[in-house]
Formats: sequence, structure tokens, C-alpha cells
Amino acid sequence: MTRSTDLSDVECEYYAELLSAYLDGETDAEEARDLNAHLDGCVSCRNWLDLAARVTRLARLRPAEPWPDVTDAVLGRFPEGIVPLGHG
Repeated sequence: MTRSTDLSDVECEYYAELLSAYLDGETDAEEARDLNAHLDGCVSCRNWLDLAARVTRLARLRPAEPWPDVTDAVLGRFPEGIVPLGHG
């Protein structure tokens, strides 16, 4: 079974942007209602949402890679006598 994720329709391109914002918790109540109404009749957008939600979940659950602390190196590049706010 092939699941369509073709969002080439102009309307669906708009909703893909809103769906992305929705997944990030950036939509208001009116936008959410509008999205739900569109999703009720659009298989492509429902499939896109399913796939995007899966990717978002995997990205959020993956542990962060260790990264060296570069604070001293960054702060050391400020000219002498200038101390960034919160570090003085």
C-alpha cells in the first residue's frame, strides 16, 4: 500500500506549514480547528502529518551528542575589560 504524501497542491502547501507549526506547539485554537477541518478531507495531509510526527518524535527522543564546553574559549575572545552580561 502506497501512502500519498504529495503536498504539491497550493492549499496543502499552506497546511504543511501549519502542520509543522502544530507539531511544534505553535498554533492557536483557530488554526488548530482549521487544520482539523482540512485533515478531515485530505488524505495527503493526514499522511504527511503522520510521517512528520514520527520524525519529530524520533528527533526529540534521541539523546543529544556530547559537546565540549566552549564557554571559556568564547568568553576569552572578548576584548580585555569587556565582560558579557551574566558573566561578571
